[in-house]
Amino acid sequence: MDWTQEEDDRLTAYYRDLPEERLLHLAEQPEELTPIAQEILRREIALRGLDLAPDASKTAVEEDHDEESWLHDPQMLRDYAERAPEDCTFLFATISEANAARAFLLESKVESFLVTGQGGVMDSRGPRVVVKPADAEQASSILAQSIPEHIWKELEVEPEDFISPPCPMCGAPEPLLLAADPVNRWTCEECEHAWDEPAVPEEKA
Repeated sequence: MDWTQEEDDRLTAYYRDLPEERLLHLAEQPEELTPIAQEILRREIALRGLDLAPDASKTAVEEDHDEESWLHDPQMLRDYAERAPEDCTFLFATISEANAARAFLLESKVESFLVTGQGGVMDSRGPRVVVKPADAEQASSILAQSIPEHIWKELEVEPEDFISPPCPMCGAPEPLLLAADPVNRWTCEECEHAWDEPAVPEEKA
């Protein structure tokens, strides 16, 4: 079966409504699922932060994926941004504060991603950083501290200066920030285009 957006949406909605026990049971029998169903089941299990028996989550379509692949999957990021538990979501007054918090987490080896909260009609929560359920407690402990001055200096940006760029393909606002090192890498929620911001040239002494 060809992978279509319609089938993706249908299976995503189906697995979203299943209880955890049923999801885990299906994960133990991947051979009975189509490749599309295997991948979307894996996505739903990852979004819920469920624990599987060793190799239970390994399917034909994810053999080349590592456990952090959700951070580089635009569809999974969009789903998770909408449904992340409160303890996995950290709200900020400005985008620059959220970006600094994300850098602070990354310095402590905690992966996260930034949702800018700009221009989304259905999103009134504003800038926020989202982490996986397994990292929620550690992230909360880290962000309870003041962000070190060296992080602000490394970002070289004042709060009012940090503006997320619109998608260069479709012009949609509020992209997701996938990475910030060595340059900002964004993905569009509307057309799924991904791009890197040009590196800022270093000033000559």
